[in-house]
Amino acid sequence: MIDDALDSVAIVASESAFAIGDTARGWSLCERRAGLPDGPPPAWDRGAPPSGPVLVCSEQGVGDEFIFLSCLPDLLHTVPDVIVECDTRNVALSQRSFPASQFVARTTTETGWGCCAWNYHYLVAERGPSAHLLSGSLPGLLGVGLARPAL
Repeated sequence: MIDDALDSVAIVASESAFAIGDTARGWSLCERRAGLPDGPPPAWDRGAPPSGPVLVCSEQGVGDEFIFLSCLPDLLHTVPDVIVECDTRNVALSQRSFPASQFVARTTTETGWGCCAWNYHYLVAERGPSAHLLSGSLPGLLGVGLARPAL
């Protein structure tokens, strides 16, 4: 048994769980990934209806965005008002595909030593999302493709 008390270990354990077919545990451990900077609204509590738009935070590359956004129609059945963050190259295409949703380009901030972090301060101030979730969480949260991870 892997001791997944540390979030960094939980991420590796999630990949191992997916590899052996334990998708329920894989999705559960995958939710432990960290790294969001200060700024996004609280994580969406699926038990309560959101009081405003839900921000779907981007976290992977351009191709992964397409995989995770394939779950967007399922999310829109539950949460009709979403703001989706994506790569600048995907904004126009995504907006045409889902005209009722808002799409915004991912914004990062230099943190020093050549590193950067996602920046949600402007988005929260300008668009007022009440909650957020990570795009990579959509398949697990919505029960889409539980037979295998969307990776």
